[in-house]
Amino acid sequence: MLTALELAGFKSFADKTRFDFPDGITVIVGPNGSGKSNVVDAIKWVLGAQSAKSLRGNDMSDVIFKGSTSSGRKAGNSAEATLVFDNSGNHLPVDALEVQVTRRVFRSGEGEYLINGQPCRLKDIKDLFRGTGVGVDAYSLIEQGKVDRMLQASPKDRRVIFEEAAGISRFKAKKTEALRRLQRVEQNLVRLHDIVDEVRGRLNGLKNQANKAQRYREMTQRLRELRAQLSWTEFSELSEKATATSTQLEQLEAEHASRQTELSESRDQAQQAEFALHRVAEQCQRVDAELQDALQSIAVGQNQQASLHERIAESSAEMQRQQIRLVALRHRASGLQTEAERVTIQVAEAQSVVDAARDQTGTANANCTQLRDELTRRSQRHDELRKIHVALLHEASAKSTEVAQQENLLADLINQLSSVEAAIQTTRSTEQAARKTAELASSRLKQIHDQTRVANENLLTNRQQLDEHRTQLSTWQEEAAGYLGRLEGAAERLQILEQLQQHLDGVDAGARQLLELIRQQTDPAFQTVLGLVADLLEVDASLAPLIDTALGQAGHALALQDGQLVQLIRSGAIEVQGRLSLLRIDRLPTRRFGEKIQLDGVRGVVGRADRLIQCSELNQPLFRHLLGTTWLVDTLDTALDLGHFRGAGLRFVTQECQLIDADGTLTLGAMQATVGLVSRRSELQTAKHEIEQLKLQYQHSQG
Repeated sequence: MLTALELAGFKSFADKTRFDFPDGITVIVGPNGSGKSNVVDAIKWVLGAQSAKSLRGNDMSDVIFKGSTSSGRKAGNSAEATLVFDNSGNHLPVDALEVQVTRRVFRSGEGEYLINGQPCRLKDIKDLFRGTGVGVDAYSLIEQGKVDRMLQASPKDRRVIFEEAAGISRFKAKKTEALRRLQRVEQNLVRLHDIVDEVRGRLNGLKNQANKAQRYREMTQRLRELRAQLSWTEFSELSEKATATSTQLEQLEAEHASRQTELSESRDQAQQAEFALHRVAEQCQRVDAELQDALQSIAVGQNQQASLHERIAESSAEMQRQQIRLVALRHRASGLQTEAERVTIQVAEAQSVVDAARDQTGTANANCTQLRDELTRRSQRHDELRKIHVALLHEASAKSTEVAQQENLLADLINQLSSVEAAIQTTRSTEQAARKTAELASSRLKQIHDQTRVANENLLTNRQQLDEHRTQLSTWQEEAAGYLGRLEGAAERLQILEQLQQHLDGVDAGARQLLELIRQQTDPAFQTVLGLVADLLEVDASLAPLIDTALGQAGHALALQDGQLVQLIRSGAIEVQGRLSLLRIDRLPTRRFGEKIQLDGVRGVVGRADRLIQCSELNQPLFRHLLGTTWLVDTLDTALDLGHFRGAGLRFVTQECQLIDADGTLTLGAMQATVGLVSRRSELQTAKHEIEQLKLQYQHSQG
């Protein structure tokens, strides 16, 4: 029974959408263009519809979401639809309580079919539903206008529908397949008869060739015998020649010995002649040395003679230079004499100036004497005037009464004079203060000018810094906007991953049910469940797909400390609905031989899988058991080159998620996203770390 339909990126369903079909009648209603027909198209598409026109399109890529201008959604890169069937009654030939049939297509044109997350063929899907009444053209799927076509169909078409309803279409398809195989067998028999006839025709020719080969072997044997006789004859002749040659060789050796004696005598004579020649050569060398000494003496005499001639020439030239210098010195002496006469005249003139200065000094002394006499006369005149002043004072005292008024008037004048003098003094003080103030004001004005100039320079610098800060602020704001956008995208991705993790998407139905029971109940048996194997490890995001491939279905298993939970399941206390894998840590086997093999340092080997993950010390035996014989390598060629280690139970996973098992099974292609639990967990950790980094960068850009 169909229980649900899940769509993602199919036609108008851009987001992941799930349709649940409970018991009874389910009706999908809505206005025109709301996507009702797309639901039927999705079911037909999953069941294997190959005609794009039957899906109301021109190409199979038309089922992919094309984007929306109103909502601003971009076009999708793939479309996916999944039909979920309840198989509790074992209507489908699959060992599972729930069967999921999935079909995907990518915009590049590639597509794939999956049954419970495992890749399969279209033929497998058709075989799965054959005889069940479920199919693209079956009666169970009645779309718009199909009732009309069924009523107007021909008896032949109606028969197909009735056969499908009766469940005999499966046998009819098997019959057709058997007839097709029989036809191929008949064609192979006809071909075999043709081959037999052709071989029979070639048999006589082969017999003739066999007779010729037999004669060839006989003639070859006779040829060998003749060659042996010829070789023996040639050996006998060569032996006789060797004996004669040996005798001749002895004669030649005796002759060689006599010639060697003659040669040694000749060498002695040549050596004596050579000694005589050496003595003659030594005499020639002595004569030659004496000749060289005589020639050297002659050369020395010639050099001395040339040196004397050169010295005579140099002495003559030096004498001429001295004569020229003597003439020049005489001319210079006459010039110096003229200069001395001129200096004598200047000295006489200077002496006359000195005499005149002396005369002026005498005149000045005389004037000084006259001034002293005049000073004496003035002193005497002063004394006389003082005497007259005393007389006048006596006369003034006599006339004091007369001058009383004059004295009062004089006192007033003196007071006025004092006031004027005080005013003058005040004016002078004010003038000095004004001058000081003016000087201070001038220096202050200069300081103000300097400060203004510095302030203008600082203002220009501050404006430049302000422009730089504004530019930097704009850059930081752009970076902050970028960080904020990336942060929102990472948060959305993290939210999706957390939802998948929370809903245990991709986990087997039985494991999902058991994990829900663990969350709700507090039975001690449930405390022995450590969790999903994929959740018990941490690995770098780049290596997560490789670890997923290495674990396979073991990543969906629940790790148990002991067998308490297994006993509950066996006793019926817990009824598991769906597939469930359990792995007990206390029952793990001992270390295997393959774990002792070390490939570290081998070219192309990344490392052993259990050493590239992080887990608690309690779980290390578990992952050593699961991954201890699995090695990660760079390419498939490296894995094939190391294939001789498979006898020790080693497995190899390439960086393209290709797996070579210990039995030689080669699995190509990465595991699907629905079962990549380690990859999803690693991506979740990476997303959290990325969000933390983006938050720090955003705060830094805001600060």
